[in-house]
Amino acid sequence: MNKERLYDIIKNIKETLSLLDKALIKLNIVEDEDLKELIKSSVKQSFLVNIKIRL
Repeated sequence: MNKERLYDIIKNIKETLSLLDKALIKLNIVEDEDLKELIKSSVKQSFLVNIKIRL
């Protein structure tokens, strides 16, 4: 893997983490605990899939 590709992957991960932080902040608005946990699980799974695809 070359340095440019690695840099792009790191940049994409940082952007994804930023979006994840924003999503988790918005979860504080959700009052239903089951729904909140479902959303967290879904976001986490999507994040891990995106990392796997990029690598």
